[in-house]
Amino acid sequence: MYGKSININKSLGLKESLAFQYGNIGIVYAEIGDTKKAMEAFNKSVEINTELGHQVGLASNYSNIAIVFETMGDFDKSLSVHRDSVYINQSLDNKIGLADNYQQIGSVYLSIKNYNEALVMCRKSLTINEKLGRKMAMANNYGLIGDVYQAYGDIDKAIKNWEKSKLLLERSGNLSMAGEIELLIRDIISE
Repeated sequence: MYGKSININKSLGLKESLAFQYGNIGIVYAEIGDTKKAMEAFNKSVEINTELGHQVGLASNYSNIAIVFETMGDFDKSLSVHRDSVYINQSLDNKIGLADNYQQIGSVYLSIKNYNEALVMCRKSLTINEKLGRKMAMANNYGLIGDVYQAYGDIDKAIKNWEKSKLLLERSGNLSMAGEIELLIRDIISE
């Protein structure tokens, strides 16, 4: 499906659409675990966005590349590329991009067991999301904060944050995810 669309956009010279499509292709490959093809697609998108001077696209590309590095277990590269995305989003005053960056960096810090930095990043993200009224993003923030506290061994604080996440999910109509958090809390309490 993307192949035909890419060929059409190439023939029409629609570079911004090409950059967007390559980014989407990278996400699909990342989701199915094909990190090599994901990186190839993201790098094509980076190349086009760089040529066009499309900073928002570049920040998004870098964020996606950083996530792939995290899934590959290359946490140093992940943090480095996330910082590139943060720099761009700061220069653009892109609050949504920054909130997402900080949440993702928090996830990396959780993966490397740097719980203090994970909490700092998650809270920075939460503060921005609260100001912007991004309820689903806030639910994700509270969920990850709960995960950090669980890893840290503070189950009471973990449950408190998961409950906040669950409530936001319920209010947003995402009952499936709210149910998953409820099951998680029940499992933890029963241990």
